[in-house]
Amino acid sequence: MTSTIVPALKKLTSYEKVNVIDVGAARGSFIEELAGVFVEAGLGDNEIYSIGIDPFHREAEEKYDTFIRACVDNVESPREEDLYIHDKDDQANSLCISVLEDGGTGEFYPADSREKYGC
Repeated sequence: MTSTIVPALKKLTSYEKVNVIDVGAARGSFIEELAGVFVEAGLGDNEIYSIGIDPFHREAEEKYDTFIRACVDNVESPREEDLYIHDKDDQANSLCISVLEDGGTGEFYPADSREKYGC
């Protein structure tokens, strides 16, 4: 395990079952770390029920019991929004970016980095 949150994850092994909702699941690194902690403690990953939510990363879908491919926002009805794709770290994509006059957002989110996704 390499994550700095492993000590906190180990505390979860005292529960019979754990439910996880991973918002911004990206590549599923969190659920992999958690499953590893459970296996290391002599438990199986069947004790974990997981929901992953991410609009961009399809590669994480198989790592969760349920996967929702969408953005998360507090909206009154479904709508499309610009998702800014970070050009150096695709786990740092965001709906919450201040847009500059040229349509870009600075060094990491150039003007052509936007893709439409449903919220």
